[in-house]
Amino acid sequence: MLSNIIDRGSRLRSIIVSTIGMYVITHLVVFALMPIAFLIFICSAENIINKFKKFFADTVFHVIGKEIRVIGIEKIRSDKRYLVICNYPSGYVTFALMKYFPSITFVAGDFLSKLPFIAFFLRHIGAIFVDQKSAWKSKAAIDARLKDQSKEIQYLLIYPEGRRTVDGQIGRFKYGFWHIMRQTEFDLLPVTANGFYQLKPVKRVHLDPSADLEITIHDPIANSEFGKMSKGEATAKSEEIIKAAYRP
Repeated sequence: MLSNIIDRGSRLRSIIVSTIGMYVITHLVVFALMPIAFLIFICSAENIINKFKKFFADTVFHVIGKEIRVIGIEKIRSDKRYLVICNYPSGYVTFALMKYFPSITFVAGDFLSKLPFIAFFLRHIGAIFVDQKSAWKSKAAIDARLKDQSKEIQYLLIYPEGRRTVDGQIGRFKYGFWHIMRQTEFDLLPVTANGFYQLKPVKRVHLDPSADLEITIHDPIANSEFGKMSKGEATAKSEEIIKAAYRP
């Protein structure tokens, strides 16, 4: 009885410390570092910006004491450019992917573009803001960015579900990534994120420090191979690959 009470108390302390630490890093520190970030983004070369992004992502997981197990990173080639698609169990998946792909560009909801400082930070680490309520407006925003910078982007991240899962299950994939593949030379890189829903689902405030975090990088699909598939076939195959390795 006593040992159970002690164990529950220890777990509660761990949850409180992890949660406070995470929010301090991802919220307060962003604002505190903004003047420094401004100078870095305005004055620095891209490699310095990428180092800053990696430092920020590393700090997030260091504070909560979580290691991320990465499977399949050897499948990535430095001479290739990839459209990264991943399930969306938690907002912290983006930090995890930024940790291993510092140069990654990603799609974010346009409501974030209206937040002072946060919008500046996200815009300068590569976010593409889209209107999640309008597929056509989202496509136009992505098309405009790709038209100007497609050859400069090494990794473009998109969450095919569109929104974070609310129940831990992977939702139906939308066709946005298929359109991107059709108009670019990116290879497709499917990624499965495991344990992040347990860490911090969208409707829960506290973090679960017992979550076992894992990123599985699947075999890339060449653009030429992808182009032979219909929209339905490509979407179904990509969804199947990611779901096969998934656990909440």
